[in-house]
Amino acid sequence: EEGEEGFFIRLPADITFPPGSARITNQDSLLFLKRIAIIIKEYLPKNVEIQIRGYTDNMPPPKNSPYKDNWELSAARALAVLRVLIKDGVDPARLSAAAYGEYQPIASNLTPEGRAKNRRVEIWFFAKENKEKIQKSVLDKAK
Repeated sequence: EEGEEGFFIRLPADITFPPGSARITNQDSLLFLKRIAIIIKEYLPKNVEIQIRGYTDNMPPPKNSPYKDNWELSAARALAVLRVLIKDGVDPARLSAAAYGEYQPIASNLTPEGRAKNRRVEIWFFAKENKEKIQKSVLDKAK
C-alpha cells in the first residue's frame, strides 16, 4: 500500500507470530521475509530506508507473556522482523524499528476480526530525501 511517507507492506501478526509472542515460527513468513530481503538488496536504490513498525490490538499480553504490555510486544515483533532482514543480508544501516502498541488501530477493537487487523507489522520504504522533507514540514508547522 502507499502512504504519505512512501509505501509499505503489511504483515498480519496472526500469520507471522503465535499469540502473545514475538518469535517468527511460521516458515512461510520466514520465506516471505527472505524474498523481501532479496528485493531490498537487489532492486531498491541505496537511498531507500526501511522502517519496521509493530502494532497490537487493545488486549493486554497474556499473564505468562514475557512482555509486560503492548508497547513491549509491538517493539519485540518489529525487532524480530528487523533481525530476520539483517540475517538475510539487508544492511542494518538502512533499517530502523518503531513500536506503536495499540494506539494506531486500523480497525475496531470491538470484534475479533478488527483486533486481528490491528495486530500487524508494517515494513515501510521511503526515500531519505522524502523523510527529511516530511520532518522539515512537521517542524515548520510546529513553529
